[in-house]
Amino acid sequence: MKNIYFLIPLILLFSCSKDVVNDPIKVLTEANKAALKVNSASFILDYKFIQNKEKFDAKVKVFVQRVNREGYPYNIRLEYDGGIIAVYNGDQYRWFDPQSKKVTFVPKDKTPELFIERNWVSQAIKMVVQNEDRSKEIKDIKDTMKIVGMEKYDNNEVVKLYRTQYFSDYDSRLTSYEFYDYSKKLPIKDSTIQISMGDTIQFIYEIHNLKLNNSLENSLFVLEPDNQADLVNYNIQETNKLDSGMAPNFELLDGSGKKVSLESLKGKVLVLDFWGTWCKWCVKSMPHLESLRKEYSNNKSVEVIGISCQEPPNADPVKFMRDNSINYRTLLKGDDVASKFGVDGFPTLFVINKEGKIVHTLVGYQDDMQQVLSNIIKNNL
Repeated sequence: MKNIYFLIPLILLFSCSKDVVNDPIKVLTEANKAALKVNSASFILDYKFIQNKEKFDAKVKVFVQRVNREGYPYNIRLEYDGGIIAVYNGDQYRWFDPQSKKVTFVPKDKTPELFIERNWVSQAIKMVVQNEDRSKEIKDIKDTMKIVGMEKYDNNEVVKLYRTQYFSDYDSRLTSYEFYDYSKKLPIKDSTIQISMGDTIQFIYEIHNLKLNNSLENSLFVLEPDNQADLVNYNIQETNKLDSGMAPNFELLDGSGKKVSLESLKGKVLVLDFWGTWCKWCVKSMPHLESLRKEYSNNKSVEVIGISCQEPPNADPVKFMRDNSINYRTLLKGDDVASKFGVDGFPTLFVINKEGKIVHTLVGYQDDMQQVLSNIIKNNL
């Protein structure tokens, strides 16, 4: 059984001196050395995720401060367009939501660094700052690479590097163009296309207004509620505590506005899929779950249900599923339910038996997920 989470290779950096720009290995080796010297950075990130007709884009201002501590070695501040602010300082991960007027925190004993490491912004952070000497790893790179030439980007002279790699285990090919600022010796753009089993996904990271090694105040990485905001605990429940335990009850609306509760579904074997339109591996899982639905379409005691989470304001999960010929129903605005179930990564799936007991948890995409889930369903009919 093989799990797939993120296949994108770590983007490494380079020194732009003229004697290395024609050798990709030297470019990447010198790049890593340069990134190890970055102690702080700030930049504006434009991110785009494109799959078929669906497109997600976001803009965020990023502040990074290297610190001397075990574990995740950076303080982070993220300021999203739309007013959401998030910080991580080694003690807690906090974010302010201007719509709910709440500051939510994840305490240290609940691994708050995962909220940074599993965020799409983390890829851009790795473009700018590194914490590990990867020179030996770079020498062993088997990707096909070449320097395409020099270009202009944001009025900066950049070196354009082409890279492609095929993952035979997953029948997946990654092709990327990486653009390195000639003077700062860091990448400021990466455009990667992933083709897997006929499915095409594109990720674009564009860094603007990059500033390095400026003094950043520690107060930048502290987020306290003002007089009009509440401070609330994210209240994560560990997933393994839910395994072989009773699933917490919930009530959400489906796409037609009908209320659906877990209590109303007792007597069925359920597959609950916590997903988002923004999540590439969630989207990749959906055809397998649709096939699972078809497999049990004549059995009224089995149901596959999606629970949409963390959607951007312009997202329409119901239309998204319809446009992609996914016909099991999805419930909406499931963030609080995801917290009850201890979900901290997407997709996360739970199989719940007829008595409401969780009998299996699956995190991430698996190429054989339909068969795995089907076997568990059969054992609980």
